[in-house]
Amino acid sequence: MASFSLTVEDCSPLVIYEPAGDWADSSQADPLLPSYSGQSYHSTSAQGAKATIDFFGTGLTVLGGRRTSYGSFAISVDGNTLVQSTAAASANTTQQTLGTVSGLQPGRHRAVVENIGGLPIDIDSFVIVDAVGLAGDELETKVYDDMDPVMSYLPSQSAWGVNRLPIFQDGTIQFVSPF
Repeated sequence: MASFSLTVEDCSPLVIYEPAGDWADSSQADPLLPSYSGQSYHSTSAQGAKATIDFFGTGLTVLGGRRTSYGSFAISVDGNTLVQSTAAASANTTQQTLGTVSGLQPGRHRAVVENIGGLPIDIDSFVIVDAVGLAGDELETKVYDDMDPVMSYLPSQSAWGVNRLPIFQDGTIQFVSPF
């Protein structure tokens, strides 16, 4: 089987933060913010606050910050607590592995990160690992450019605009305006 990973940022709608109001988006005043993946994170100091992600896969890694003022958390998958640890550290660092779960049966899973100490913790991203194919298969990666004839745009090509700038792959990006 060929394995692959998918990074889900903290701001993805795939991540549910509960209870409402207990999690905060990253502070623009935080000097470490630029060193976080996607330059964002979610944080909480509320004991019992949870971040939940449903995913299909065989493993999951939770990334976040480790700071001098941070506290304890637990990571459970499918209702079983698999990681219980602290995000406290002697120096402030970002993009750190808070916990990894591997060897899950292929399929749908629910992971929950819970603040168990009442001190701050943050979540930067989740990395989902999955496998496809048969034993011995290798994953082939192919990049399709937006101008490749294999791409089709609906309802018609004329409904889409093309933006040409050197920052885009091969200099173009397709867009549609809702207005």
